[in-house]
Amino acid sequence: MLPADQASSLVGQTLSVGVSSTIATGQDQCRYGSDSGVGLTVIVYQPSSGVSWSILVDGSSADQPVSGVGDQAETDGVVELDVQAGDRLIAVQSTSDTGRIAVAQQLVGALK
Repeated sequence: MLPADQASSLVGQTLSVGVSSTIATGQDQCRYGSDSGVGLTVIVYQPSSGVSWSILVDGSSADQPVSGVGDQAETDGVVELDVQAGDRLIAVQSTSDTGRIAVAQQLVGALK
């Protein structure tokens, strides 16, 4: 989804080359490892996945809207940022809050 050097720059830590896989119909994942063991995981949900915005976000009172990313975005403030970009959904998981946003912005731009 993103080259490892670009993903590393966005999250502020050295990441290994991403390993891409299809985890279910219409769900494409890329996992990047790191020496700290935290890394980065990105999942893109295609319309054929059957996953909707209401399914992706759990509606927790801890979820906070994030502006400037896709059509709508929410973060749990801990590890995940969920984004709707047109008919696709993106989940970005990383402990770097600013990194999650930067990765999501790059992916939204690439999916247009």
